[in-house]
Amino acid sequence: DEAALRGAVTLAGYPSQADTQLINKPMIVALIVALIIISAMCYGPLAALMVELFPTRIRYTSMSLPYHIGN
Repeated sequence: DEAALRGAVTLAGYPSQADTQLINKPMIVALIVALIIISAMCYGPLAALMVELFPTRIRYTSMSLPYHIGN
């Protein structure tokens, strides 16, 4: 339940709210950009690899169906 979770988080020493003066905003932006770049490096070649797994006549269906079901 939520009360137990709040109690456990408080006992662990975490503040109930982040102090906006202590947040390093440029570092957060840099980390998000780095994660986006890493994600693009993984998923960019993945599409080309997956397309090559199927014959040409069923390629469109075999690629679009999982994307539409998964998203």
